Parts: sequence; structure tokens; C-alpha cells
Amino acid sequence: MVGVFSTGFYVWYWLLSLPKVEWALLTRKMRFNWAHVSYFIARYFHLATVLTIIVTTNVQKILLNCDSAAGLKVTAILGNTAVAAASTNLGLRAVAMWKDIRLIRLALAIICAVHGVFAFVMGLESVQSKWDPTHHVCMVLTAKGQPQLLGFYTFTLVWDLIILVFTLAGMRRQGLPSSSPLWTTVVSQGLGYVLISCAACIPMMIMVSLNLNNTMNVILTAPGGTICVITSSAFVTSLLEMRESDSASLASRPKPARAASLRKSDGVSHALTTHIELYASEGRTSCEPERDPADDDARTRPEFYADMP
Repeated sequence: MVGVFSTGFYVWYWLLSLPKVEWALLTRKMRFNWAHVSYFIARYFHLATVLTIIVTTNVQKILLNCDSAAGLKVTAILGNTAVAAASTNLGLRAVAMWKDIRLIRLALAIICAVHGVFAFVMGLESVQSKWDPTHHVCMVLTAKGQPQLLGFYTFTLVWDLIILVFTLAGMRRQGLPSSSPLWTTVVSQGLGYVLISCAACIPMMIMVSLNLNNTMNVILTAPGGTICVITSSAFVTSLLEMRESDSASLASRPKPARAASLRKSDGVSHALTTHIELYASEGRTSCEPERDPADDDARTRPEFYADMP
């Protein structure tokens, strides 16, 4: 029942969110960049996971055949990798903010890669199958994978916290004003994801630690993964929408009016020229051009803004 609810809820969200990235890319309203890769991995690996869980737990032929153990392992790998990719969506923001310091950028990228490899290995080793002669069904064994599951969930929580710390430090280092919309959005999303990740992973860790039975060990895996993937994907699309809104706003702002230069327009040098251009603004004359409000906005959206997923 839990798996069916998770599948229905996730498919509903997946369908509603298709126009935001997939359709925008297909219609060339959005340019593809490599930050989208983790977004697609999280979405489609988790979609494959929840659909496979529904099939494998409701088709009698599969329940009676232990030869399908390979399919169960693939399902576990896809589900774990989707959770790792959900964290990577937020991790790439931290990488973008530290892209001018190679050592930190490389360290964050390595942790992202290790998280993905851990997810793959854990899915491969933590799920086994065994024939139950009493009930005449193929039983999925997860007790042997307890250390791996606990290790993966712990790693995920610690990694999400590291992402938050480096994201905040990176924004401070870049001089991003705390009053800017970008600061507010990124900080609230970072804190929100850490809290939601804790709310999803801690109950899963408790169920694995209790080791009540094979079913109860993994009963919260599908809803926990669904929560993480939906939250991460929603944060990515909200930042994309904010970027598009800001780009349109900046493009529509008029440039400040400028007075004629002291130099002649016909190209002949003025006898007393000092190569200083005067700008007129609101009845005053100054040797400095009037500050364009768009320049202030540009400072609140540094170069890394374009690289953030």
C-alpha cells in the first residue's frame, strides 16, 4: 500500500513538472547544460524504481521465481542512485560557488562521485533473495545489508549538511548581499532540503536498525526516496524560473540617458580634451556615469548563477 501511494504521488508530480524542464528543452526555450544531468538521473531513475516495485510486488510469476533477483538488485541500484542524484542537485550549487578554487571544487566533486558509487555498491550488495519453502514465494533478504543501508543513509545526511555549509560560505565569499532574492532562495532551499532529508532518512535508519523483518526494513524506502527526489527537483525548477524572471526583468530595464561627449562627433580631437566624458543625469553633470540599477542586480547575481542547477 505504501509503495502504491508513493508511486501514484510521484507519477502525479512527474507529469505536472514535465513542462518546466523536459518540454522547455525539447522546444528550445531552455539551453541544456551539464547541471541538468543529475536532475534527469534523479527523476527518471526514481520513476523506474517505483514502477518496478509495483510490478515485482504484484505479479505472481515474479514472486514465485527467485531467478528475478537481478531485477531486484537493479531496482535497489536505481533507487539509491536517485537519492544520491537528488543530493547532487544541491551539491552542484556549492561546486559552482567555489569554482575559482580548484582544490575545494575538486573535493566537492569527489564527494559527489563517492556518494554515487556508494549508492551503486550498496544497491548491489544489500539485496539478496531466497526461496521460502513454507510460503512458496521468493523472499527478499535485507538483513545482511543493514550496515550498508545505515552507512548510506548516514553518508547522505552528512553530505547534505556539508553542501549547506559550503553553499553559505561560498555566497558570503562571493559578496552576495543577504537581502538579495538569490541569497534568500538558495539559503531557504538549502536549509529546507537538509531538514526534509533528515525527516526522510532518519525514519528509514530507525526501521533498518530495528530489523523487524525483511519487509519492514525497506518499507519506508520508496516514500523516503520520493520525498527527497521531489524536493530536490522542485528546488531546481524554482531556481530556473527565478533565473528566467530575473533575465526578463533586467532585459526590460531602460539604460540611463547619456549626454554628448566633449569630443567632437566628426572624429576631430578637441584642443582641450582630457579624455573625460561627461554624463548628464537629472540636471547634474558628473565625471562619473550614473550607476545603472542593472549593474547592482548583476552584482547580486554573480557569474556562478548561470551554472547553478
